Amino acid sequence: MAVRARRFMDAATVLLVIVALATATKHFIPSLFARPAKKTATAPKELTAYEKEAESERVPPETRFQIEEGKQSIGRPDAIVTIVVFNDYGCGHCAIFHTTIEHLQRTLPEHVRLIVRSFLPTPKAAQWTMHLAAACAADQGQFEAFNNAIFAHQRFTMYRDGWRKLADSIGVRDRHAFDKCVLSEKHASDLRSDTELAKALGIVGTPTSFVNGRIVVGDAGAARMDSIVAYELDRHPTPFVRSR
Repeated sequence: MAVRARRFMDAATVLLVIVALATATKHFIPSLFARPAKKTATAPKELTAYEKEAESERVPPETRFQIEEGKQSIGRPDAIVTIVVFNDYGCGHCAIFHTTIEHLQRTLPEHVRLIVRSFLPTPKAAQWTMHLAAACAADQGQFEAFNNAIFAHQRFTMYRDGWRKLADSIGVRDRHAFDKCVLSEKHASDLRSDTELAKALGIVGTPTSFVNGRIVVGDAGAARMDSIVAYELDRHPTPFVRSR
């Protein structure tokens, strides 16, 4: 009787082993010979126009461009850091970047100089005239006031006579000479030269700036510009004091 029971238990054990092997084989063998699933290609994310502009910044940080200084400047000529910015007065990102520059010049008035140049590949009439007016304001030593007024009231860049309203707001010293300068397009060749220079530098959008010749694409923001300017100041042998 005991022998028979032992045989029964042995048989049951063998049966359990067979069932376990069959189950494992059922799941393992097909997966062993199955073809790997094809990977579905994911379409690349479509970049916005502004992101495409930022993607163009592929220049090593230590690459420096030599850019001739223009007449439209704000700040001390002997400043340690010179920022040359290519602007379009109708550009919303340029207005945001302008607040960043104002922040830098407010905190480091002795050490940051701004030079503004134009990039107008396909200008509208009102924008073109506004850039002409800014150049004419520079002739009278009032570029900073006019430049600030443009960004404070950027909607005027959409109107053909918006430049007149801005001239009234800042009180142009010699209004007759100013109006004549604008209407005769005295600085038209300067605007075209700026745009050609921008294209030669590989600029595709605004704002694009050069901090001591180092290219910065787009509205970099206050934190990044603070970092870039601090780096330039650290490279200079003369100590500096940050204003509050």
